[in-house]
Amino acid sequence: MLDLQQPQPKTQLDDSLALLGFMQKQWIRWADIALSHQRLAMIASQEKLSQIAQSRDPFRAQQTCMQMASEQLANNIQWMHDLWTSQFDSQSQWNQTWMHLLQ
Repeated sequence: MLDLQQPQPKTQLDDSLALLGFMQKQWIRWADIALSHQRLAMIASQEKLSQIAQSRDPFRAQQTCMQMASEQLANNIQWMHDLWTSQFDSQSQWNQTWMHLLQ
């Protein structure tokens, strides 16, 4: 059964503030995920570049470069996966909050 009673402004404000706080936490989480992936990519790149600089074999250096590019691509794919997972979780929470407000 629907409750046709008007929601109280204080309740709406509290719900809105809770939702805003949740969304801010999500943005911080996404930024943290992005920074973690970028940090890992930079560490891996530095290690590979030092290996390339020390290598006297051009084939080995080329192979190392290709491996580095492949690892960075895999890292970016993982980052996108994590981002989309977070967005899906956020959208689910958003939908639940709105359903609660509409009841």
